[in-house]
Amino acid sequence: AAAAWSAGHMELLDRPFLAWHLSGGTTELLRVEPDGYTVQAEIVGGTQDISAGQLIDRTGVLLGLQFPAGKALDALYEQGSGKNRAFKVKINDLTFSLSGMENKVKQMAEKGESKEDIARFALDTVCVGVFSFLFCFFFEAEYRHTPMFEAGLGAVAFAICFSFADVQIGGFSL
Repeated sequence: AAAAWSAGHMELLDRPFLAWHLSGGTTELLRVEPDGYTVQAEIVGGTQDISAGQLIDRTGVLLGLQFPAGKALDALYEQGSGKNRAFKVKINDLTFSLSGMENKVKQMAEKGESKEDIARFALDTVCVGVFSFLFCFFFEAEYRHTPMFEAGLGAVAFAICFSFADVQIGGFSL
């Protein structure tokens, strides 16, 4: 409801919608159906292993940053060279995996890559993974015209992710 209110579209809460929840413990896409004064929610997609926020925080801790590490990793991101391309995440049906990327981050640290480049790689990969998942998801005819709300990005770098593209989902610009 807070996402609909902040977007100025409370009327969208009168019909089914999607809620995208990215946080320290959850990376889920929910289909939400209004039911009187309550809602019924069903998980329709998301990560099958670690959440985006867990990956961000684990990367930060690996780099010696204080937990939670989202803000500090954001700051390092700006200083990264971008020489390492984002890691391709595995997407299977309506789920995706980030654990392989966690292993790649550990390998980069073991090789002596800079903290800044590791931070940039980790955040770029989360963003590419999220957008790749959403791109695949919206080819599912069942959900093609369903409005979507972000329900708490938490540790994930909202500004960095959404600077990747000007995405139109459900007719509203994110």
